[in-house]
Amino acid sequence: GHNFIFFFLRDNNVIFLDSRSHNVIFLDSRSHNGIFLDSRNHNVISLDSRNHNVIFLDLRNHNVISLTRAIITLFSLALETITLFSLTRQIITLFSLSYTSIM
Repeated sequence: GHNFIFFFLRDNNVIFLDSRSHNVIFLDSRSHNGIFLDSRNHNVISLDSRNHNVIFLDLRNHNVISLTRAIITLFSLALETITLFSLTRQIITLFSLSYTSIM
C-alpha cells in the first residue's frame, strides 16, 4: 500500500501522510487554512486562508516567499501550529492505545 495516516477531528482538521509517493502532510481546518508539504517535487509550504493570505516557498525553483497581510497570516500560522501539536498528541495517544491493545 501507500502507508496512509488519515485522521479526522470534529472540526474537520486533517493530517494526510503518504510516505511512498509524495511524503505529504496536509492540514485543513474549517477556515481553509492549510499546510502542504511535498518533499519529492517542490518542497512547498502553502498557507491559504479565507482572506487569501498565502505563504509560498519553493526551494527547488524560485526560493520565493510571498506575504500578504502579514499580521493576520502570522496569527493563522500560530493557530495552525497549536492545532498541529494537538493532532500530534492525539496521534501519539492513538498509537499508544493500538500498541497496548496488541500487547
